[in-house]
Amino acid sequence: IHTHRSILLVINELAELARAAGDAETAAWINNAFGRSRTLHANFYENEETASQVADGVQLAEELMQRLYALFWPERPA
Repeated sequence: IHTHRSILLVINELAELARAAGDAETAAWINNAFGRSRTLHANFYENEETASQVADGVQLAEELMQRLYALFWPERPA
C-alpha cells in the first residue's frame, strides 16, 4: 500500500467483507473510522477543528489501527 487511494481501496474491501459476512455494523464502523481519519489528515493542512475534535478523531483512528493489527498482525511486538 503506497498511496492514499490504495489505502482507501483496502478499507473499502474490508468493509465489504464485513458486510458480506452479515456484519453491517462493523462495515459501517470501518467506513466511519477511516473517514474520520481522513478528515484528520485534511485538518493537518487546514487547522479548522478544535483540539477536542482532533483528540476524538485520533482516539477513533487508534482504535481502527488496533483492530486492524489484531486481525492482520496479532503477533506484532508491543
